[in-house]
Amino acid sequence: MSNFPTNNQLPEMPSNEVAAQSSDMAFSASGSNSDASLLSESRGISIASLVLGIASIPLACFVLGIIGVVLASHAQKVTPSDVDNRFARTGKICSIIGIVVSMLVICAVVGVVVSLFRGGSTYATF
Repeated sequence: MSNFPTNNQLPEMPSNEVAAQSSDMAFSASGSNSDASLLSESRGISIASLVLGIASIPLACFVLGIIGVVLASHAQKVTPSDVDNRFARTGKICSIIGIVVSMLVICAVVGVVVSLFRGGSTYATF
């Protein structure tokens, strides 16, 4: 008649206690809760540094870049040594690029303002 399984044919689901225990062990290599919370904290800080680093590039915001570098450095210190934290590394690189871009924009703005107030042409005349 119907191709749908009946209640007798459905597989049994594990209890909530077993499911919670297996998810904790999957999240942490050693299975301890302190390692899992430490890894979770460092991952959150790493993602925050990555977001700030990416945002600092097109916005040319020096402050976002500095905060991103600080957060990435903190995340790299907090992360266990056996875990590769790519988000923190990428966040630090993007933040440094954002700082460089913002410094170039600041130099360009200062150059334009100085040339406007100087009152003369900046080109050499022969």
